[in-house]
Amino acid sequence: MLEDDSKAEQSTAPSAARKVLRAVAAIVTACVLCLVLVGVSFHIVLNFGISHAIAEQTVDTVNGHVGHDRLVEVADLTLAYVRGDAGVELPRGTDFRTAYDAETISHLDDVTVFIAHIRNTTLVCFPLLIALVAGIWWGERKATGGRRRVLACALVLGGALPILLVSAIGIGCAIDFYATFNFLHGFFFAADSWYFPIDSLLICSLPEAYWEGMGVVLLGSLAAMSLACLIVGIVLLRRARISS
Repeated sequence: MLEDDSKAEQSTAPSAARKVLRAVAAIVTACVLCLVLVGVSFHIVLNFGISHAIAEQTVDTVNGHVGHDRLVEVADLTLAYVRGDAGVELPRGTDFRTAYDAETISHLDDVTVFIAHIRNTTLVCFPLLIALVAGIWWGERKATGGRRRVLACALVLGGALPILLVSAIGIGCAIDFYATFNFLHGFFFAADSWYFPIDSLLICSLPEAYWEGMGVVLLGSLAAMSLACLIVGIVLLRRARISS
């Protein structure tokens, strides 16, 4: 009797180990997928055409000390600068109303570093994601249902995480845009380093309405890609259950 129990435990051990391995693979793949989706959404929102179109409609000519076209030009230059584009000449000077002073440049340098981190993280995670999917595909080549199940779980979890993030940020912005804006900035930048006078060139070229528009594009693209992953994952999960 004891021998039979021992044999039963040994026979179930590989199955339990495989389930744990599948769960780990799905969770790791989902986390990497989430990072890739966030990185791609930032790449979308940093597109020159999108930023320019939003700036055209949102620059603050009421508080600004330069004209509409100049404010839009400064917005374009600022985007190019924080993206790390070569040869960008910002309007530098001591009068913050018509130029970028040292404090403004310092903050933009922090933003440039932040965006570079996002770009580098995406460049690392994208091939890693491909490698993980290929590994799951190869590792489960003899179990079609298991392969679909692992990939499905990764897609569902990887798609659900950004949607939860988008929902939380969206609700926060709807309740109090400034509080949410400051809360998010507090994670990445030195305290109060993003505060500038309302009539400064930076704020007039990139006012609150500009960030609201960019936020809609960023969160909207992230939500759309995440929803697509979620739907594909659910379909795969259903097929995996049918095949098993």
